[in-house]
Amino acid sequence: MEKFIPDEERIKRTIDNYHRILNDVKETAVKAGRAENDVRLMCVTKTVEPEYINPVLDLGADLIGENKVQEYCSKLDTLHLDNVEKHIIGHLQTNKVKYIA
Repeated sequence: MEKFIPDEERIKRTIDNYHRILNDVKETAVKAGRAENDVRLMCVTKTVEPEYINPVLDLGADLIGENKVQEYCSKLDTLHLDNVEKHIIGHLQTNKVKYIA
């Protein structure tokens, strides 16, 4: 199997998008009369390789969501998940619960 080599430009775009969206969320919270940290941003990792997720986690993203159990389990060993709250989002089949419990 060929080794995956991440695209540096895509990593940069991912980081830029994270900063932009996080700032938008904080500004909107303040405009609504709430503290900027009252609203959290969930980074959804669906179909995204860990090489693009980890730079955002390293910047402080602390809430992620994945909707496919098999994909979530395949990423666990390579994601930087210290101090990160993890969620399975969407419908969960009963036969998949054992993999995430």
